[in-house]
Amino acid sequence: MILNCHRQWGKTTVTAIRAAHQAVQEAKQSIVIVSPPMRQSRALANRCREFASRSEIPFGRDGTNARSLLFPNVLSTPKGRSDFFYQEWMAKDTTKDRWLRISGPVAESSARVDADFLASERRRKTAEQFAEEYDCGFLTAGRTVFAEEWLERSFSAEVPIFDWNSREDLRLARHRPVYFLSLDVGKLRDHAALVLLEYRVTPTGRRDAATFQPLYKCEVRVVYIERFRLQTSYRELVDRVSRLCHHPHLAGHTTLILDATGQGLPAVEMFRDARLPVTLLPVTITGGKPVVVSGSSRSVPKANLVASLEVLLERGFLKIASQLPHADLLREELRQFEGWRERVGAVKYGAASGHDDLAMAAALGAWWVWTNRRGSLTGDTPRILD
Repeated sequence: MILNCHRQWGKTTVTAIRAAHQAVQEAKQSIVIVSPPMRQSRALANRCREFASRSEIPFGRDGTNARSLLFPNVLSTPKGRSDFFYQEWMAKDTTKDRWLRISGPVAESSARVDADFLASERRRKTAEQFAEEYDCGFLTAGRTVFAEEWLERSFSAEVPIFDWNSREDLRLARHRPVYFLSLDVGKLRDHAALVLLEYRVTPTGRRDAATFQPLYKCEVRVVYIERFRLQTSYRELVDRVSRLCHHPHLAGHTTLILDATGQGLPAVEMFRDARLPVTLLPVTITGGKPVVVSGSSRSVPKANLVASLEVLLERGFLKIASQLPHADLLREELRQFEGWRERVGAVKYGAASGHDDLAMAAALGAWWVWTNRRGSLTGDTPRILD
């Protein structure tokens, strides 16, 4: 049997029960159950231990004198179109097909899944991600990450670019903009790139029916992009970013998000020594571990950065000024940005061709905005903010 089921369906519990049942039915045997990630393996081992103790079945140590047992059942949630599970699920038209296929989308078991949890997952994920993880569709492997229709909607000439010559006094502004300046420091063969995101509260021109107070909505805009020449020195980067951060609209109201991965660490120390009038947030990009907070620094999986930018673009929360000098270059990098699944199961992201420095700088900023401003962005209706 091959079971295609959604997240939170109970795959770990069913596998543990199956192992305990096998042990009860056939005496004097050792059963080995394998799952790829360590976290999942521990959870499965604990669940097996729980059922084994109920049945008074001896539970040995990992890998101790065990003979492997492959029982003819596969349970999984779809993870793209390139792994064993996808290939076996789609092989039903072959003459050697041996599987009984059962699909378990969340719609068929919604009573067992909390409605608030599902609503949260819909807000947090793109429609494609949700469809794969909860509707049992094989969608995401080997694909362009950012759909063309999202880019068409997000790039707009109506978005004003940042005016570096402006000296308007914003101290008395009712809803002062907040800025997020993200910098991909660059490597030997990659450009350094920075993206300035503006979080702004804007009036809708409508008023509340009961109080007649003005209604506002929250927007995120890319209002400045800069790409540096190859092998730009860290000192030049610090000097350039320092000039930008001392602008009166940014000073004291900006978070500077730095890529601290690998060669970016020395640059982080130089930015700290510069004592810029902004909040410094170094981010180390990892391959798949959970987000780790260490003082003012973060370690963040690349998938989290990409997913945040996906959500902002898909749901129309992010607008990009199309008249910026490097806007076309950013758009092309987003078009060329792909995700693919490797044999070990991990999803990798990167440019199909060329560079992805602007795209990753945008993803750094998008992740921090989505992490901290999600509630105000996802409101269904404009709100009173006075």
